[in-house]
Amino acid sequence: DFSFFLCAVTLSETAAALPFVLRVCIMLFGIVLVAVGSGVYFNTHVGVSPYDAVGLVAAAKLGHENIYRFVRIGTDLLCVAAGVLMGSKIGLGTVLMTFFTGPLFSFFRGRFLVWGQKRRLITW
Repeated sequence: DFSFFLCAVTLSETAAALPFVLRVCIMLFGIVLVAVGSGVYFNTHVGVSPYDAVGLVAAAKLGHENIYRFVRIGTDLLCVAAGVLMGSKIGLGTVLMTFFTGPLFSFFRGRFLVWGQKRRLITW
């Protein structure tokens, strides 16, 4: 089972023994996978979390879809800063998620919206 494999690779003691490049590739795959899932989920119009809604509402009110990525980076930076102030450590994954989640969400949200409308899966 694929999920068991991912858990075994990423959560076990062997994960630390994996080459750094492979661990970075797994992390990048995870970041893209989160963005793809969010791109699909945002287009379902069943609601999003308040954290994600901040960027979506700002984009809708200002009339600029591209502003979501910048608002998302800003909210992520605020959360990272709060974590640092409370004593958390920041790693490479935190930095990459902070700066790439918003742009990747915007990219995949737009692609899935166009794809769904062409196939008449999304009608709004």
